[in-house]
Amino acid sequence: MRACRGVDDIDGIRALSAAVRQADGDAWLPDDVSAPDPHRAVAADAETGEIVGVTSMEWWDEADGTRLYLLSGCVDPRRRRRGVGAAILRWQEEQAVAFDRDQPSTAAARAFGVNVAPQQTANHALVTAAGYRVAFTVLELTCRPQGDAGALPAGLELRAVETTHHRRIHEAVEECFAASRHGYQARTHEQYLQDVRDVDLWQVAWAGDEVAAVVATELEPDGTATTPWVAVRPPWRRRGVGLALMRHTLRALAGRGVPLARLRTIEENPHNSVGLYERAGYTITDRQPRYRKPLPPR
Repeated sequence: MRACRGVDDIDGIRALSAAVRQADGDAWLPDDVSAPDPHRAVAADAETGEIVGVTSMEWWDEADGTRLYLLSGCVDPRRRRRGVGAAILRWQEEQAVAFDRDQPSTAAARAFGVNVAPQQTANHALVTAAGYRVAFTVLELTCRPQGDAGALPAGLELRAVETTHHRRIHEAVEECFAASRHGYQARTHEQYLQDVRDVDLWQVAWAGDEVAAVVATELEPDGTATTPWVAVRPPWRRRGVGLALMRHTLRALAGRGVPLARLRTIEENPHNSVGLYERAGYTITDRQPRYRKPLPPR
């Protein structure tokens, strides 16, 4: 194992990426390694110098107080079933533990994380043997927009998004997700504003001067739409607000000629978000389990 040498390793990593994609299909793979990354490393053949594996690590603090170290990597298909993947994973964990010991933090918990697609059976066997378990499952759902809209409950009204509304919309979204135990990362108002776009498609229900619920939707370069935020504040849950806003969203997308709408949610969501989206017309198209394992005590 050694640190990635940036541009000097581009050809080797691209050759590895091509071999992995041919064997596994689409997967996390770093094509551009020219940008500095202190947590990117490669496994190289000691004799030839050929790159046979590549790794990286990201880390962040989540809303529930968890500090997560996400470990990513891949191995040349020709070198598999020889213990290379297991050795790389152990090395990654050791590096993450050493890094964590030097970081000031008030995190309530620390965990390793790895992402394994359902079709990656060998990777699944590797991570479960190493003690990782499914913490939650990210679902992708899709829908072909149609033109019917739902009525809002009494006392609510839709308003077009104005610049002065964003602080209240941001506060409503954060309130809804602050208690999530499924990987949510809190955002400051400034971070929220960096992501704001296509507000003419947003559906925001107001109760007087307070935001009751919001469905934020964005257009993608391929002409489809993505809905990153569906938030219904606690006083307005189980009253049909979310379903009404979803239907208003799909009607707006149909009016713009959008052929397909996508969103993601957590299968284990306690508010049954999956049921809400299925009632709106969405169907599950992909499951992406998220595996985790606690870090050893400091």
